[in-house]
Amino acid sequence: MTRLSLLVLSAWTSVMQCRAIKLAQLDQLEDHVSANMTRSSYTLVACYDSSYTQTRDTRPLSDAYWSCDISECMDWVAGYTYFGFGCPMNSCFECRRGNAINDNDAVLGCEECGGKAEVVQMCSGSPVLKYNGIDWLMGGRHRDPVYTAAKPGSQREFCPSVTATRPLSVTAAPQ
Repeated sequence: MTRLSLLVLSAWTSVMQCRAIKLAQLDQLEDHVSANMTRSSYTLVACYDSSYTQTRDTRPLSDAYWSCDISECMDWVAGYTYFGFGCPMNSCFECRRGNAINDNDAVLGCEECGGKAEVVQMCSGSPVLKYNGIDWLMGGRHRDPVYTAAKPGSQREFCPSVTATRPLSVTAAPQ
């Protein structure tokens, strides 16, 4: 084969490999989306005050990790009774899960988990995000919304006074 033929063959092979990889990724994405679409109904258990004291950490749910994607968080919490969010920073947030809720936590009004908290300090991300047509309360500093699965088709607004297009104002912490 001539050198030009080898270059063309090599380029063609690279293009085909890239397309095969993209098709495989699309296949995985479709599976990922369809898995999340089946989780269609949830209810807000409560908005909790998770203030830390020297004697105890009062997070309502024990397991947590940082995520920047609600879909990824929903996959991580699958199989647990409760899940929630907290401390949104930029486009990321705490993703929490558990089978029991810490009973030392004070229950607050839902607005507290949708941006009403007076001091947000480092938790300055969006307090409400729209995902799969639902306005999810993302919480704030020591404000942790906890959700659980509900009967399919029973989805309602979590907090009617707070939406992704009409979040409550957030006040920055004094310096």
